[in-house]
Amino acid sequence: MANNKQKAPENSVDMVTQSEVFVQKYKKQIIYVLVFIVALVAAFWGLKTYKNGQEGKAQAQVSQAMPYLLQGLQGDSASVDLALMGDKAQKFDGLLQTIKKYSSFLPFLSTDGANVANYLAGLCYNQKGDMKNAIKYLEAFSPQSDNTVSPQAVAALANCYAKNNQVDKAIESLKKAAKKADNAAFSPIYLLQAGQLLENAKKYDEAIEIYESIKEDYPTSALSAQTEMPSGLSDAQIERYIERAKMEKEAK
Repeated sequence: MANNKQKAPENSVDMVTQSEVFVQKYKKQIIYVLVFIVALVAAFWGLKTYKNGQEGKAQAQVSQAMPYLLQGLQGDSASVDLALMGDKAQKFDGLLQTIKKYSSFLPFLSTDGANVANYLAGLCYNQKGDMKNAIKYLEAFSPQSDNTVSPQAVAALANCYAKNNQVDKAIESLKKAAKKADNAAFSPIYLLQAGQLLENAKKYDEAIEIYESIKEDYPTSALSAQTEMPSGLSDAQIERYIERAKMEKEAK
């Protein structure tokens, strides 16, 4: 009976032999690479665990800052300082220390809590009338993908720019805030503020363009809603801004 058992191709045997020789020759180097990969994985998970721990601490500090900030925005200057500098009696480090302790030059190690602390610190300095530091901390805030806090922070920065006579930056920031908000509640407000700044700068065509975009893009907003006039006619508030800007342009 013929032997049906087939031999492995010679080239396959050669490949196995060559692989064994390669492994033996570079055994140390291969071990080093494997150890390095394992170390990288361990470091990644270690850093992730570390960041999660830091995030919790940062968020706790931000939560403690809120009551001080709210009182400060109502006119209590002492509370503004406590929000910034901390309150030892309440074991609260303050927003400035929160930023310092829980931020990093490495983006993946910076916490969201420290990022929000930049926004809140900017609001505090704005309340104090310190536009230099207000702009510094609001610029340090990194907007996220949300359509609530981030647009508000950008709009707050715009208002500080306006107070600091940086009108062009203020207008661009308000447009950015409107785009990030992307809703009929806040976007029209930010765009209206940008239009008013453009009117004050006598850039009437640009102001009219923004006002008309409010009417077209946000027809359900309060500014675009038709309201009944004393004469019995209906009118939208945004139309009055458009007409005013057109009249100012003609009178120019």
